[in-house]
Amino acid sequence: MSEKFAMTRRRTRMVLVENSLHVTGAFVSALAIAEALREQFECEFVLPATTTLKQRVESAGFYCHTLPMSEIGRSWPRLLRYVPVLLVNTIRLRYILRSRHTDVLIINDYYNLLGFMVKVTGWRGVLLTYVRLMPFKQQRLLNRVWTNLALWSSDSVLAVSQAVVAQLQASHKVRVLYDPMDFSERHPSTVYVQNEGPVQCLYLANYIAGKGHSHSLQAFSQAYGQNPALRLRFVGGDMDLEKNRVLKASLKLAAVQMGLGDVVTFDGYSNDVELDIKRADIVLNFSESESFSHTCLEACAFGRPIIATRCGGPEEIIEEGVTGLLVPVADVEAMTMAIVALAGDALLRQRMGEAGRRLVRERFSSQAFVAGFERLTNTSTSTVAPC
Repeated sequence: MSEKFAMTRRRTRMVLVENSLHVTGAFVSALAIAEALREQFECEFVLPATTTLKQRVESAGFYCHTLPMSEIGRSWPRLLRYVPVLLVNTIRLRYILRSRHTDVLIINDYYNLLGFMVKVTGWRGVLLTYVRLMPFKQQRLLNRVWTNLALWSSDSVLAVSQAVVAQLQASHKVRVLYDPMDFSERHPSTVYVQNEGPVQCLYLANYIAGKGHSHSLQAFSQAYGQNPALRLRFVGGDMDLEKNRVLKASLKLAAVQMGLGDVVTFDGYSNDVELDIKRADIVLNFSESESFSHTCLEACAFGRPIIATRCGGPEEIIEEGVTGLLVPVADVEAMTMAIVALAGDALLRQRMGEAGRRLVRERFSSQAFVAGFERLTNTSTSTVAPC
């Protein structure tokens, strides 16, 4: 077999750049993408040198490179450091792409400028840039720069929801591609049979400002006054950031001051989200802004009703009154009413959970993602020369 013919038969090689230091929704999505494409693509990761996620990627069977990434910040030291680090990382990433004969480069969020930099310095492969944040929620000037650079340099800009598309500049390059999910289950699901006993609410989110923890606590306090069988469990990490630790401590103090110390618990990062969800009766997500929402998707997938805010992505996952309930952002009264309604009706929770399990498997399967991704890259690669 000639070398030329052998090269035409090899699998497409893909490098995925993800700049998370700890487990985030973006990282979970990146790993899910690599898992879904494992049979069709040879996938490798590029992570920050200081990340805690390298072992997790390698244990999943993917080769992992690291770069000393640095995000832009407001302090002068970070601003001064950003440009030289970006230049050095551009050179290093170009070397990785060339040495690994990479066909497709995925940048897992648009504010990471490495994709733009390797393109402007001559790399000729396919560049796909994800938008995983709601652009209007970011700094206006920087956001305009980031999105314009992504649109100029990328073969396609991938929005994770229609809510994100609505906030992007109109362009033929913008496509919606929902993240894949592995719907295999390791734990049995509890069947609801009666209205008796504690009703466990789960709030699954890292302790980050804007994720709606305080609204959840306020709404739960009011709902608990009407239904003492309610319980609330917060689960999430602080990502080793002081501001997040302060937030978690303030929530604990507020719970005690509300007289909820015995019925509200605060746990750290979970290694088994499926089990956490299946131990709950109701899942809550009262975030101020979500481009998508893995919490909502996983709650439905594992058969639990979800109450979430109308903050973007959740509205494309939840069918109001069918798989869960949607409430306005920051509307504590509406949150309270929704919690009370679901807590008092076990059969309704069961029906919603079953409907959610069925509907998300139809809309967000790995097979649908792979088909969409292959159409996208086949279209792009037909006009792009190999690197």
